[in-house]
Amino acid sequence: MKICILGFDGLEHGLVEEWNLKALKQDHYGRLEIPKECYIETMDFHGNRINEPWTPFVWAAFLTGKPPSSIGLTRETYVKWSNPMLNWLKRNRLFVGYGKLLRKIGFRKQSFRLAHSQTFLKSFDRPLIINFPLLSAWELKHPSNNFNEIIQTYQTSFSKSAEILFKKVNTNWDVILFYTRLLDVVGELDYHGLQESYQKINDFVRNTKVHLGKAIFLVVSDHGIEQFGKSKYGRHSDHAYYSINVDLQRNIDTILGLHDLIVKLKKEF
Repeated sequence: MKICILGFDGLEHGLVEEWNLKALKQDHYGRLEIPKECYIETMDFHGNRINEPWTPFVWAAFLTGKPPSSIGLTRETYVKWSNPMLNWLKRNRLFVGYGKLLRKIGFRKQSFRLAHSQTFLKSFDRPLIINFPLLSAWELKHPSNNFNEIIQTYQTSFSKSAEILFKKVNTNWDVILFYTRLLDVVGELDYHGLQESYQKINDFVRNTKVHLGKAIFLVVSDHGIEQFGKSKYGRHSDHAYYSINVDLQRNIDTILGLHDLIVKLKKEF
């Protein structure tokens, strides 16, 4: 049977429960532990140092079933210059602050990519990949410094990605990997405005199941979102989310466990 994986960055278990979003719940759903190897030290909105799950690390763990360090993914290797000499100079701290100049004269950076053979995709023949982290042209950096413009950009991006999915549902695929960062961006920048976006994603899941027909549907996130103090902003929570439309007989406890589950589903259905 075909498998459709819908990846929603920042999808929060508690908000799915609070708003009773049935399409996102499906038949079986729960929280997932995120290994500490997927955390990084970063800064909160007040400049305090905090540790939280980092999107590239968690999606790498999901795709491979392994901690990111075991596949060579670090904060330093996530984005590298396409020129090896520049990476050597950077590692040895022989140049700092020349990024804009280097890009201006034609040098480019490239994001870490996983080979299909490193992931559960090795069990599939005809993957359809739509904007999925570490498997496609995907960037973590925001396109603007204006919060409203950022949110609008990701709303538009989600709509375009959904349109691409619906146009390609009748092609010859055996697994779909679809991704949007919409919930993460709105959650971080406008936590109190999340419900509308969650309803949009819930409707999208329902419509996708109608368009695709008979298939296994796995909804998954890399982390959730929680309100940052009493502010309008959000921050990453310490757990991810999953739901599926088949009876698993048992709960999945960690994001690492989904790799083997997907391989097993491919064999058994």
